[in-house]
Amino acid sequence: MNVGVIIQARSTSTRLPGKVLLSLPAHGGIAVLQHVIRRVSKAELVNEIIVATTVNATDNPIVAMAHEEGVQSFRGSEEDVLGRFYGAALAFQLDIIVRITSDCPCIDPSIIDHLIQFHQSENADYSSNGITRTYPRGLGAEIMNFDVLEKAHLQAKEQFEREHVTAYIYHSSSASFKVATLSAPPELTAPDIRLTLDTRQDYLFFDTLFCELNKASLTAEDFTTADILEILRENKELLLINEGVVQKRLSSEPVDYKNFKKISWQEKKAFNRANIMLWPSLVIDSKIRMAWYEYSSPEMVRASDIFYCELDENKVEQVQLTHHEGYDNGPNLFVDKDGKSWVAWHSWREPGKGPFCTGATTNIWMKWGEKGNWSKSFMPFASLKATSYPSMIQDSSGRFVMLFSILSENRMFTSTSSDGRSWSDPVEVAVPGRVRGDLVVSGDTYSIVCEDSRNGNSLNILESSDLKRWEVLSCISDKGTRGKISRLNDGMYALIWQTDNWPAVVVETGVTVTDGSMIMEIIPDHCGGNQCWAMNSLELESDSFRREYDFGPASTCEASAVKINESNLLYSAEQSFGFNGNVETMQRSFADGKASDMVYSSERRLFRVDVPDGIYHLKVTISSWISSAKRLTLSVNGKSFLVPGDLPCDQIYYAFSSNLKEWSAPVSLAANGMEYSRPSKILQDTDGRFYVACTVFDEKNVQIKMFQGS
Repeated sequence: MNVGVIIQARSTSTRLPGKVLLSLPAHGGIAVLQHVIRRVSKAELVNEIIVATTVNATDNPIVAMAHEEGVQSFRGSEEDVLGRFYGAALAFQLDIIVRITSDCPCIDPSIIDHLIQFHQSENADYSSNGITRTYPRGLGAEIMNFDVLEKAHLQAKEQFEREHVTAYIYHSSSASFKVATLSAPPELTAPDIRLTLDTRQDYLFFDTLFCELNKASLTAEDFTTADILEILRENKELLLINEGVVQKRLSSEPVDYKNFKKISWQEKKAFNRANIMLWPSLVIDSKIRMAWYEYSSPEMVRASDIFYCELDENKVEQVQLTHHEGYDNGPNLFVDKDGKSWVAWHSWREPGKGPFCTGATTNIWMKWGEKGNWSKSFMPFASLKATSYPSMIQDSSGRFVMLFSILSENRMFTSTSSDGRSWSDPVEVAVPGRVRGDLVVSGDTYSIVCEDSRNGNSLNILESSDLKRWEVLSCISDKGTRGKISRLNDGMYALIWQTDNWPAVVVETGVTVTDGSMIMEIIPDHCGGNQCWAMNSLELESDSFRREYDFGPASTCEASAVKINESNLLYSAEQSFGFNGNVETMQRSFADGKASDMVYSSERRLFRVDVPDGIYHLKVTISSWISSAKRLTLSVNGKSFLVPGDLPCDQIYYAFSSNLKEWSAPVSLAANGMEYSRPSKILQDTDGRFYVACTVFDEKNVQIKMFQGS
C-alpha cells in the first residue's frame, strides 16, 4: 500500500505573496515550506512526499526547494488544483493520498500517522480531522483513496470543485462516499487557536512563536502540538498578534455546515438617512453594491423610491433611481457578466392609485446602470397586472432569467431574455400555491426558495433543469417569509429568511364598566417603525350586549358592525361612540390583492363607547404600521392590557445545505431584542468572509445595516 503526502504549494498567495518561501524565524534561514517538508518526513506511515506546484516560472524556487530537501515535485495547472493533485497521485502510483497545505509549519507528523490509521480502520473513502474542527487550525490533513480522487477528477465540473481538491468528495450527494471525521483528544482540543500562515499578522505570530521554541530548546522538526499549546498557555499575549485574521475558508480544511453552529457576525456599515429604509439587495464582486427602497419621510408612507449605492473603501456613492413616480418596493439587484448593474422592483404606479388606495395593483419595473449612467425605467411585462417580487440571475450561457409572482393568484412565473430588455412570454412555475420566490443558478440547475401559501407560508425549495419542470426538494417547516437563497464559494447553499409577524392580531381583555362607558386609550410607541398606531376593529360583548365597530373608509362591512369612517369618527353622546380627536382612515392594499381597512394616528387617542354597567369582554384587532412589533399601549378604563414588547417582532434565521434537501439547524442572525427583517442574500467575498444586509428597527430609526461574518 503506497501512502503518499502531497503538499500543495504556490508562491502567488493573494494575501501574503511568497509566504511559503519566508524564513521562520525571520532570520533563521529555514523557509516555511522546508519546515513543512521536514516535519511531514517524520511521519512513520508515509512512503512518499510530493510537492505539487504550478507550471508558472514564479514557482521554480518551490521545485528547487523540494529537490534540495530530497522529496519529489509535480507541476500542473494553477487553477485546476484537483487536476494537479490527480496528476501527482497518478504519476507516483499512490494508493492513499494525504493532502497537506504548505502554509502550516506546525503540522504534526504524529497526527498524520494517527489519521492514516484511523482512515484504514474506518475503511473510509475520505477522512479528515478538519470537517468538524477540534484540533488547532493549521494541523488539518485530509486522506482519500486513489479511486476516490480519480472519481472526483472525472466527475467534478464546477469551478470551485476544480479549485478546491476535496470539495466534490465531501459535498457530493450523488457520489455516496464514506466520509470519516477524526476528533482531537481532550489535551489537544483547541479549535480556536490559529496555526496557519495567510497574512502578515500570521507571519509575525509565527516569527515570535518559533523564537519561543528556540528559547525552550525545542527543534523545529521535533516539537509537538502539546509543546505549542503549552507555550501559548504561558504566553497568551502571542494569540493577540493574529486574533483578528479572518480565515480564507476554502484555502484550507472544509467546513461542516451541517453541524455549523453560527457565523460570528460584526456590524460593518449602518445606513441611516433619517427616512425609513427597507429591503436591501446586496451584490459582492469587485466592490460592494446595494439597492433598497425608502419612504419619502419617516412618517409619510404614501410614496417610496428605489436607491442604489456602491461602497469603495467605506465611501458610499449613492444614486436615487426613482423620484416619487409611485410606491416602489422590493428591489432586486444583480450584476451581469459585463459589469452592468440591474435593478428590478414592483411598483404601484396607476394614476391616482397606490398601496393605500382601493383597487391598487402592481407592475414590475426595471433599469440598468453602467459607469454611473442609468437607463430609463421600463416595464418588462407591461401587459400583465399584479406582477411583483422580481428575482433576476444570469445563467452559464449568458441568458437572463427572471422569476416573479402574481400574489393575488398565488402563482410564480419565469421569463428569459438575451439582453435584459426584451423578455419572453412568462412560463408558469407549475407547482401550485408557491409565491414570493428567490432564484439562484448553478451550472444547468435552477433553484428557488419560495413560500407555500397553502401552508402558512412555510418555505419550499424547488429545482429545475429547464425552467419548465420543477421538483420540490425540501421544506423549512418553521413559518417564514421573504426567503433568499445563494451559493457560496465552496458550492454550499445558504438560505436566509425572516419570521412573519406582520399580519393583524387580536388582543383581548376583560373590562368592568361602572360609570356607563368604556374608554380605551391608544398610545403609539414612536420608536423606529412605530410612529403610528393602526386599528382595524373593536368588539365589546357581555351576556346581554354585543357591539362591533369596523374602522376605515371601505363602504361595506359586516351587517352587525358599526362602520366608523370620516363622517362619524368623533365622539358624540347622540351616537354613543367615537374618538376624542381626529384620526386618519385608510384601506391598505397589498400586492396579493388583499386590503386592510383601518384607522391610524401618530397621536394619543381615546375611543369611547357608552354601554350599560357590567362585565364585558373586549377584543381589539390591530395592524402593523411599518414594524411587525406593533409597539403601542392599550388601556381600558385605566387598566393596561397591551404594552410595547408584548407582541413578537420579526427575526432573521439562516441555514446551510450541500444538496438543497437536508438543512442545518436554523440559527438566529441576532438575538438582542430589536426587530430584524427583509434580509438580503448571504454572500461571500474571495477571502471567504460572509456578508448580509437587513432592515433593523431600533428605538429611533428604521435603517439598513450590513454585517460581515466569519
